[in-house]
Amino acid sequence: MDKFIDMLDWSAVDLFAVSREETERLQLQGAKDRFTELIDQIPMLKVLADNQGIGEIRSVNDLVPILFKHTTLKSYPISLLEDGRFDRLTQWLDKLTTHDLSSYDASGVDTIDGWLAWLEKNTPMRLAHSSGTSGKLSFFPRSTDDMPMLVKGIFKAYEGIGDEPKNDLFNSGKDMVFVFAGFRGGNTIPRFMMDGFASMVTGREDSVIALYPSSMSADVLSLQGRVKTAAAAGRLNELKIARGCWRGAMS
Repeated sequence: MDKFIDMLDWSAVDLFAVSREETERLQLQGAKDRFTELIDQIPMLKVLADNQGIGEIRSVNDLVPILFKHTTLKSYPISLLEDGRFDRLTQWLDKLTTHDLSSYDASGVDTIDGWLAWLEKNTPMRLAHSSGTSGKLSFFPRSTDDMPMLVKGIFKAYEGIGDEPKNDLFNSGKDMVFVFAGFRGGNTIPRFMMDGFASMVTGREDSVIALYPSSMSADVLSLQGRVKTAAAAGRLNELKIARGCWRGAMS
């Protein structure tokens, strides 16, 4: 995998110069290496691969049956949020990551925002979440290990090629500013991108300008999504909300 990590430092010109044949070869080799590396480290991947009868990657098509559906990232019982059982939610998350979370106890946490902050403080996890419009938040397992690669990979898309300006952020972006029409804080991919820009590109927090300096609350998103879904189904009176999450959404 080292070769693929090194490619993040290649210029856009060099990346686009790689032939289609070589690109496909690298993609397949990367898929094989990654599957071999992760199959015994991520329990949910192991279950899925065993159910699909896939023990190795022979072609890119072998990846399709073992790609996580979007529902996998919100496959936890909603009762864990209703009852404020963030200790068990951590156990569910443990099945989706290579990091061992079995020794971490989140039983004292009573809000989603509190759980996300607790994970950042006590574990390598840097969890991102969805908007929750379906009535249930999806949680995307990210960590301190892969966050720099994620940031660098996304910023690479803004590097110029051909006659375009050569926006090589990591070598010439020290004086640039990141402007985002949203919240500076919270557990969203834009927040992590702003963190990465400030730490990896400019080295200055004041190089990030967000419309709202506060945080986007996962409790608010969860509450509004669940209320909307329950109302549409005519079951608003059956909605159960943990006291801590209600308090988190109102704060």
